[in-house]
This record gives sequence, C-alpha cells and structure tokens, in this order.
Amino acid sequence: MHDNLLMRYKSCPFIQYGLQFNQDSVSICYQNSNKGGGYRNIPLMPNFKGGKLDIRKINDFKRKLIDEEIKGNCSPVCDGCIMLHEDDWDDFDGKVKQFNLDYWTWCNSQCVYCYTNGRKDFYNTQKTYNFLEILQDLKEHNLLGRDGDVNFGGGEVSLLDEFDEIMKIFYEYRYSIMIHTGAIDYLPILEQGLSAGRVHLVVSVDAGTEETHAKVKQVRTYKKVWANLEKYAKFQSYPNQVKSKFIIVPGINDSEYELQLWLEKSKKVGVNNVYVEIESCYFEENRNNIPDKIYKLFEFSKKKAQQLELKFNLYERASHMMSESSQYKDFYKGCYNTDF
Repeated sequence: MHDNLLMRYKSCPFIQYGLQFNQDSVSICYQNSNKGGGYRNIPLMPNFKGGKLDIRKINDFKRKLIDEEIKGNCSPVCDGCIMLHEDDWDDFDGKVKQFNLDYWTWCNSQCVYCYTNGRKDFYNTQKTYNFLEILQDLKEHNLLGRDGDVNFGGGEVSLLDEFDEIMKIFYEYRYSIMIHTGAIDYLPILEQGLSAGRVHLVVSVDAGTEETHAKVKQVRTYKKVWANLEKYAKFQSYPNQVKSKFIIVPGINDSEYELQLWLEKSKKVGVNNVYVEIESCYFEENRNNIPDKIYKLFEFSKKKAQQLELKFNLYERASHMMSESSQYKDFYKGCYNTDF
C-alpha cells in the first residue's frame, strides 16, 4: 500500500480496478488493438471455468504494475493505448469496479465481421461459466467496488439467462453500464437504467439500407432494430445514452450513401450519439497501409453528423487508426469518447 491517498501518474482504470472476463480466462483489461498488444490476451487465470477468482494473484500483479507506473515506467504492453492517461489515482484497495464481459458467444445474428461467423453451431453453445455467481461472491466478500463501470460485449445480452439478475446488482451498486446489443430483442429491464441515466446502449446497425443491413448481419431484422432503438431512446434521461454504431466493412458498406442514410435514420428515431468503427480483421491486416478512402469516409461521417447536430465519436480501432496517422491526428482529437 502507498502512503498517499491520491498520487498523480499515468495509468488506466483497468490496471487500477478492472477485470476482463473472456470465455475461458480472466485478464486485467480488454485492450488488444494498441501497439503494445494490450493485456487482454495475457490471462492471469487461464483455462478459467468459473468459481472463485484468485484475487491475491490478480492484485499482486496489479500492484507491481502500479509501483512501476508511479516511477514513470508504464508497461510496454500498454504502449499506444488510448486508455492510458495521467490522473490523480486513489490508493489501490484491491476492489473490482471496472468490468469488461465477453464470457459468452451466443448471438441471434451472424455479422460478417464477427470471429464466430461460419461456426454458429459451435459458438452458439459456448458459455463456460456463470458470471452472476462470481459477482455475488465479490459482493459477499466486500470486493465489489461501488460507482464503477461495466461493459457488456458478448455475445448477445438478450440471450443470457442471468442478465436481469446481474443488472439488478449493478443497479444496486450504482454502476455506469455500457451494453453492446444488436437490439433484435427488446429488454424491458434496460428501461430502469436508461431512465436513471445509468445505462448506455451501443447498437451496431452498420447500414443505412435494409439490403446492406442484411448483407452485414445475415439476418433480416433491419426494421425491428430501428423500432427497438426508437423505443429505447424514449427512456433516456439525457440524449446521449443510446448510441448507433456503424462498423465500416470494406467492400460491403463502405459508401457515403450508406453512412448518410444511417446518420439520418439515427436522428429520426431519436438517437443523437453515433459511433464509427473499422472492421477488426481489415484494420489488423492493413494497419500500416490503410487506403485514403477509409479516412475520407470518417471525415464524411463527422461532417454529416455535425450537420445533423449529432454527437460524433470514434470507436476503439478507429480511434487507434486515426491517432496513429500523422495526417489525421487533428481529426482524432475530441472524437474518442466512451461516454460513461
């Protein structure tokens, strides 16, 4: 433990009090697209199948990282990470209050950019453990911090049997809750969190037309998704909680036409916050040689969003892409915002 209650140095919330829950492991953060590679694929608990967390091992690891950060030595694994920032950090107490949840892969769409695409018969049966039991154990042993953040990645949250009970605990502990969902199914429990200003929804629509939406999602749910977005938007306590997202997939939806219709439709249904992202495999394969067309699509999206008085944001890989470009660094400034 350190003597001062607050110390100023460069760190991130996940190193301080976060955990990443993968399908078969637990690591300390969700990042793996920064230059250093991130800690997502460096598990502290490999081959994890549920049960109690080895909190002592996790916290010993975090303390060593924090001790080095206080000296000004950030881990090379964190190099280039958008989450790193200088701040006045609380004394490390070992409680968990930053969660990223990717422990299941069930889904009701078949997005062409998803790593599960083509093997749905396998991935739609994969759920190694029940996170609710872990959350209850942290709560019972006073290791669950209050006023934290949780991000549901997934899989599709509407297919989790324990989702409502998990949400009740996070509501009780006053968490800001980011939920990624395809919005094919409507979830009434989210109404409470939206009305209280605690839930943020990110819905990847990825298209401006029904035809392109079907090409990307490989299900015909375009009208249903927009209807659910409009319904969720009515419960917002402030206008940026429900977010519409567009993942650019080169060769399928990479056109100004699709982006403009998507932005206009978002505005029409009451969604005032929009995110643009780049497809992950394409980004990794072309990271150092991304065509100018892609950058121009980001510029176009930002300009049109501003004309429609929409809040424009870059998502994770898009923010890395823009921040790593000497030509587009000015564009990047102010565009990356998770809105917790």
